[in-house]
Amino acid sequence: MSTVETKKPSLLIIVFTCLGVMFLLVHFTLTSVFSLREFAPHQLQSVAERYTFPTFHQDWKLFAPDLAMYNAELEYRFAHSGQWNNWQDVRAAHGFDNDSRMERVEQGFNHQLAWQATNNLYAKDGVAQFDRIMTSTAYKNALYFAVKMHERHSSQKQYDSLQIRLNFRFNPAPGATSQAENTMLEFPIYKPQP
Repeated sequence: MSTVETKKPSLLIIVFTCLGVMFLLVHFTLTSVFSLREFAPHQLQSVAERYTFPTFHQDWKLFAPDLAMYNAELEYRFAHSGQWNNWQDVRAAHGFDNDSRMERVEQGFNHQLAWQATNNLYAKDGVAQFDRIMTSTAYKNALYFAVKMHERHSSQKQYDSLQIRLNFRFNPAPGATSQAENTMLEFPIYKPQP
């Protein structure tokens, strides 16, 4: 009677297999939470968003492209010695054209920030609450873009405070006789750390 020898897998193979299964479990859990984020708690949404953007996020509009309902521009203003300047488009204020690379970069930030405003802006006792938006990567990216554009390209580099806003220009429906409407969404004032 012969005995069949069975070879046990090595410890290294077991460890790598377990790590691979754990990675896949975490990956599919976070992408599922991102896909169904309106049903997930805010803290879990935030983790899933940080994991998904920009590597795994897909903004497909292949089968039913929607007409743009609005155009959003990122604007900013800054205060120096307590005096606020006028609101300016971040890109245009620093000499970049509409067809420049900076416009495409800005539009990417605008798109993400507009999505955050649509899905995470809420009111409490009649006051707009920005806490969910301000913890998002989209807000931090847009603010960073405005700060760096100001610091690198503005003649007056010093500022005490800086504020960004989205200027939504809503497009009328095709065939409508109404004019486009503008709505501004101002975010809380940013004060740099000394």
